[in-house]
Amino acid sequence: MDFMARRVRFLINQFVFTGFIFLLVACNHSESDAFISMEDQDLKKMKGVYYYQETPFNGTLFELAPSGDTSELMTLKDGIRNGVAKKWWENGHLKMVANFENGLYEGSVEEWYENGAPFSVFHYKKGKEDGKQTAWQTNGKIKFNYQVIGNRKYGLTGVKHCTNDWVD
Repeated sequence: MDFMARRVRFLINQFVFTGFIFLLVACNHSESDAFISMEDQDLKKMKGVYYYQETPFNGTLFELAPSGDTSELMTLKDGIRNGVAKKWWENGHLKMVANFENGLYEGSVEEWYENGAPFSVFHYKKGKEDGKQTAWQTNGKIKFNYQVIGNRKYGLTGVKHCTNDWVD
């Protein structure tokens, strides 16, 4: 990508990012909610809880890639992941989208390869796999495809069969 194309992309991303921040601030109904960088020196993570200025953080954390594009967004409540979290590859494709409730996966967790092809779709209830779970190889073939019902897996789990090496 030549310099001018990179510069245009950077300016567009900055415009979108600024608009996103404006919307977050304009729609913010709580004085304690914030939108800060994961690089902020006042942000600390201790025992899985994010603290901002020594108080459990409420709001959205973001991280920027070296290109200036957003590489990660996550929402937190009382310092714990709560709500949607997203990650992007350096090329701008989505890497992961997950929903959290009280720090645990809740609902679907979707991941993609760097080229944009699907990697996996998992479903969770209270942090535990529940329902259909699927993953694909880089060539698009199914790697595993199973259902979790009552903590038991049914279907193609991707685990190789064991062989009996015991000799009589």
